[in-house]
Amino acid sequence: VEVVNVSGDALTLTVPSGTTGRALHQLLASRLASTPKNARLALLRGEGCLEMSKSLEEMGIQGRVTLSSVYFPVNVYAAWSYLKGKQFDEEFCLEGVVELGGISSLKQLEDLPKSLQTLSFSQSFNQTLDQIRLARSLQSLTFGDEFNQSLDEVILPINLKSLTFGNSFDQSLRHCKLPIGLQSLTFGQKFNQELEQVTLPSSLQDLTFGDEFNQSFDHVTLHCDLKHLTLGSAFNQSLHHATLPLMLASLTFGRSFNQSLEGLPVGLESLTLGREFISFKQLALPSGLRNLTLGSFNGSLEQLNLPSLRSLRSLVLGNAFNENLGKHALPPNLESLTFGYQFNQSLKQVSLPTTLKSLTFGRNFNQPLQALPSLEHLTFGQKFNQSLDQMLPKSLKSLSLGLDFQQNLQDLNFPLGIQKLTLQSPVSEILEGVELPSGLESLNFGDGFNDTLDQVQFPRALKTLTFGDDFNQSLEHVSLPESLKSLTFGYYFNQPLDSLHLPDGLESLIFGDEFNQSLEHVQLPGTLKTLTFGHEFNQSLEVELPEGLEELTVGHEFQGDLRPLSQLQEISCQGVLVSARKIGDGSSVRSTPWIRMVFFLKQKLVDLYGSPH
Repeated sequence: VEVVNVSGDALTLTVPSGTTGRALHQLLASRLASTPKNARLALLRGEGCLEMSKSLEEMGIQGRVTLSSVYFPVNVYAAWSYLKGKQFDEEFCLEGVVELGGISSLKQLEDLPKSLQTLSFSQSFNQTLDQIRLARSLQSLTFGDEFNQSLDEVILPINLKSLTFGNSFDQSLRHCKLPIGLQSLTFGQKFNQELEQVTLPSSLQDLTFGDEFNQSFDHVTLHCDLKHLTLGSAFNQSLHHATLPLMLASLTFGRSFNQSLEGLPVGLESLTLGREFISFKQLALPSGLRNLTLGSFNGSLEQLNLPSLRSLRSLVLGNAFNENLGKHALPPNLESLTFGYQFNQSLKQVSLPTTLKSLTFGRNFNQPLQALPSLEHLTFGQKFNQSLDQMLPKSLKSLSLGLDFQQNLQDLNFPLGIQKLTLQSPVSEILEGVELPSGLESLNFGDGFNDTLDQVQFPRALKTLTFGDDFNQSLEHVSLPESLKSLTFGYYFNQPLDSLHLPDGLESLIFGDEFNQSLEHVQLPGTLKTLTFGHEFNQSLEVELPEGLEELTVGHEFQGDLRPLSQLQEISCQGVLVSARKIGDGSSVRSTPWIRMVFFLKQKLVDLYGSPH
C-alpha cells in the first residue's frame, strides 16, 4: 500500500489483504512522523474514504494500490458525542483534538489521541489511573476537587509541563515519578504531605500549595530553576534551615506566616506577606525587589525604609493599613500603589512619586483629591463619592468608580486618551447628558448596575461592553455601536434580544447563568467567533448560526441538538469540553469544498500514469 499526501510524499506499507481499514488507519497514524494538532486523518481511494470495518480484500483491494492521505477538520460534535456515550458512526473522532475537559469516567480515557495537549477531569472524578495510559503528547493535566488517589503506579506523560490537583488531594508523592520536564506543580486546599523524600524535577519553575499545607522545607531540594513559590493560609514554618533558590523571583505567604525572613534570595523580585505577619523590624528586603504586598501592615512606613528600595515598582498596603502617610517618602521609582479595605486618610500632604502610573483605593476611601501625577490607571472603591473636576491627569487611560459614586459626570472633562471606564453605580443617572470620550474602547458596568440604558450614547470607537451580575434591563431601545467586538452579560440578565441589532463586527457574545431566551428571531453577526451560554440555557440552536463560529459553550441544562455545529473548533456542553483549536496562534485546519475533488483528480492521474509523481 503506497500512501501519498498532498505534497506528493509517499509512505509504503506492506500489509496482509485481510487488514481492515481501521487497522490500516491506525498503522499509518503511528508511522507518520508529524501530524497537524487540530485535524483528523482520512484515507481516500478515488473519491471516497476507506471503509473502516471492511478488510482490504473485501473492498476489492489486492496487490499494489495507491491511496491518498488528507487531513480534515475535527468534527467536535462527534468527539463530544463519543465522550458522552452517544452512538456516532464516525471512527477516530477524537483524532486531532488538542483539549478535553470534564472527563468523568475511565472509559473516556480509552482512546486518547496523540494530538491531545490539555486534559482536565470533572470535579467528581475520583478513580485510580493505575491502568490508564495517558497520551505522550499531554502537556497539561488538571484534576477536579474530589480526586484523591495515589499516583505511585501512574505513568505520567514525559512531555507534561503542568500538573494541577484539586482541593481533596492529599496523597504522598514519595514514590511518584514526576516528569523530568515538569514546569508547574499546583496543590489544592487539603494537601499537607511532607516533601522531604519527594523528588521535585529540576525543571520546575512554579510551585503552589493550598491553604492547609504546613510542612517543613528544611530537607527539601528546591532546584535553581524555581521562579515562583506560593504557600497557603496555614503555612507557618521556619525557613531558617531551608535553602531557597538564589534566583527565586516570587515568594508568596498566606495568612498565618509570621517567621523570620532573614536571608531572602538575592534575586527576589516579588514578595507577598499575609495578615498575621508582624516581624517587620527584622525584615531585610532585597535591594532588587520590584513588587511588595503587605497583608496586615498598619504602622509607620519608616520602619520599612522604602526610599532605599529603588527597584520597587509595585506596593500593596493590605486591608489593615490606615495610617496617615504624611511626609513619609515612598519608593522613588514606584509605578503602582494599592491601598486596602480600611485606608481612608487624606493625601493632601503626601508626595506621590512622579513615576506613579497606577493608583488603587479600597472600599473605605472617600477623601477629596488634588492634582495627581501622570497616572494611567485610577481605581476607586465602594465608598468614594467626591468630585473629579480638574483632578484627572491628561495621561489617564483607565478609570474605575465604585458603588456609592453619585457625582454627575456631565461637566467632567475626560482625558482625551482614556480607553477604559468602569462604573459600579446602580443607576445610569450619572451618565445623563454625558458625552463619553470618543476614544473609549472598553465600558464596564459593575455588579451593582441595573438601570435602563435608553438615554446612554455609546462612543463610536467602543470595542468591549460588559455588564455585571445585577443587570437585567430591556435593550429594545438601545443602540450599540458598530465598532463593538465583545458583548458580555452577567448572571441575572434574561431579556429577549429580538429587537436588538447586534453590531456587524461582533466577535464574542457571552451570557450569564439565568439567560434562557429564544434565538429564533435574533440575527447573529457573521463575524461571531465565540458564543457562550450559562447554566439555565435550553433553547434550540437550530437557527442561523454564523459560518465563522469557532467556540460554543452551553451549560448543564441544555438538551438541544448540537449536530448542526460540527464545524466548530470548540464545544463545551453539559460539563464536557472538546477543543480542536491549535494551541498558540488560534488557527485551525479549515474544511474546503474542493479538497475531495483535488484528491479525486490526483487519483485519476495516478491511475492513468501509474505513478504518484
